Amino acid sequence: MRAIPKSAAFLVALGAAALAGVTVGAMTAGPSPTAPPTIPVAAIPTSTLDLRPPAPTQTLTPTQRPASPIVTPRPTPTPEPRGRAVVFFASASGAPIAVAEPKAAGGQSQSDHVFFRLAALRTTKVAGPPAYVNLFPTLKAAFMETTVASPGVVSVGFIVGEMYGDWGISPAEVKLLLQQIVFTATEEPGIDRVLITQNGAKPAVIDGITYDKALGREDVR
Repeated sequence: MRAIPKSAAFLVALGAAALAGVTVGAMTAGPSPTAPPTIPVAAIPTSTLDLRPPAPTQTLTPTQRPASPIVTPRPTPTPEPRGRAVVFFASASGAPIAVAEPKAAGGQSQSDHVFFRLAALRTTKVAGPPAYVNLFPTLKAAFMETTVASPGVVSVGFIVGEMYGDWGISPAEVKLLLQQIVFTATEEPGIDRVLITQNGAKPAVIDGITYDKALGREDVR
C-alpha cells in the first residue's frame, strides 16, 4: 500500500478542520429561529344568538282598544222651592209635606212672613193627605211671636202655662211638631234655621228636652 504523503495528509486535515469550523460557526453564530406568530382565536359565545327578525309592532284598531270607563257625573240636587203660600203637615212614616194655604202669605218683613205662615198653620181648615197630621192647632202652648234674631235664623216664641207644664203633645208627637214648625218657618227665603223659645225667650222645653239651639230642616227629618 502506498503511504499518503505527510503534506497531503496535512492538507486534508486542514480542509476538514476548516469545513467543521464553518459548519460550527454557522450553527453557533447564526440568528436564533423566530417563533411562529400566534393567531388570535375569537371567543366562542356561550349562548346562541337569536337571528330571527323582530316581531312587527301591533297597532290596535279602535274596536280592539280597551274602552275607557264612563264616569257619569252625579246630578246636582235641585234645591227645594221656597217662598210659597204653604204650610207643612207631618207624618210618622215620611217627610213632612207642603199643603197649599192662601192665608200663609202676608206681611212686609221676614218676621211677618214667618208669622203669617205659622198663624195659618194654627187656624187652617185644609185637610192634609192621608196619614199626615197637623198638631199645631191642638197645642196647649200658645204661639205668640216671630223675630229674626240673626241673618238666616228666626226665633219662634210660645207661651207655656205653668199649670200645664208641657206643650200638650205625647213623646211620639214631638218630632212631628218640630217638623211642622221648622219646615213651615223655613219656607221663607233666607230663613234656614228656627230657634224655638217659650215664656220670654227662654229655651223651649218639650217633653223634658231643652231646645237651646236653632234647628234646620236636616235636624228634624
